[in-house]
Amino acid sequence: SLTRVARPHMQELANHANISVALGNRDRLNLAYLELAHGSATVSLRLEVGARIPIARSAMGMAYLHALPESERDFLVEAIEKHDKADFPKFKKRLATAFKELDAHGYCVSLGTYERTVNGVGAALKTRDGGVYAFNCSGPSFHLTEEMIRSDVGPRLAVMVSRIEAELLVHPVRV
Repeated sequence: SLTRVARPHMQELANHANISVALGNRDRLNLAYLELAHGSATVSLRLEVGARIPIARSAMGMAYLHALPESERDFLVEAIEKHDKADFPKFKKRLATAFKELDAHGYCVSLGTYERTVNGVGAALKTRDGGVYAFNCSGPSFHLTEEMIRSDVGPRLAVMVSRIEAELLVHPVRV
């Protein structure tokens, strides 16, 4: 399964940076965690498989939206607007920034957007059959700093996703 292929890569990154690394897929206006890896000293939001995080307030969600076909993305963005009109202008700004980061680096950054004291970085994976999944790395902001994300964890996440995509092309698997 995708989780079987992704798990060792996720654990390697989690161990390297002492953070949490998650794989998720859409559940309405959220992303549900399908797999998680934790570093040994992770002291952050300790979510488990099945946990749901909002697409509109997470790096994982921004990466997921970026990877979708335009018609699906437009549908979800409209649904997010209907769900939370008050926060929608902030969401649109976050989305534009995230898309620029994803285009330039293959990952996007979230600094305290989902949880005030938690920073994250997201990237997406497309399967050969058109499936879209997203990954995130998260940790407490005092540990997973913006500098650490941009200089180390973000680039490693983008490489990790590329490696998983390559493995899936060589050895197609089901989710």
